[in-house]
Amino acid sequence: MRTQWVLAIALVTTSGCALRGPSAAPSASFEGAAQAFARTTQQPNAAAIAAYFADSVYVVSPQGRQPVLGRDANREAWARFFRGGNPAHTMTVEVMRASEHLAYSRGRWTAGVDTPQGRAEAVGTYLAVWERLPAGWRIVELSVFTTR
Repeated sequence: MRTQWVLAIALVTTSGCALRGPSAAPSASFEGAAQAFARTTQQPNAAAIAAYFADSVYVVSPQGRQPVLGRDANREAWARFFRGGNPAHTMTVEVMRASEHLAYSRGRWTAGVDTPQGRAEAVGTYLAVWERLPAGWRIVELSVFTTR
């Protein structure tokens, strides 16, 4: 299954255009979803963030943690983050590409939380793979990397 996603992303990125098909509707709706997801991560609302995930989403996060599988487990991971001291999270979208049924977004993120030792902050990049499902565009794979 993972090989299919890699091949699909390769096809989308090497095709020379952001969209295949008769109209720009998939691309426009995807871009709106990707931007909305990034904005939503700034609010302390784990359920709103998880609404952008497919049921079987696969998330690889920084610092060697185990992958988080499924929408419910990811909702709980965000809820734990928001229970931390003065949590802050931002996300930007720098690149978006879409075909009719698959897309990806890439950008930067920042996160911070107060700890007894002081403010803990991290920054990095992410790559989100999206699938166009009956309910709309949903993230099926998310890889998050730290750069500091």
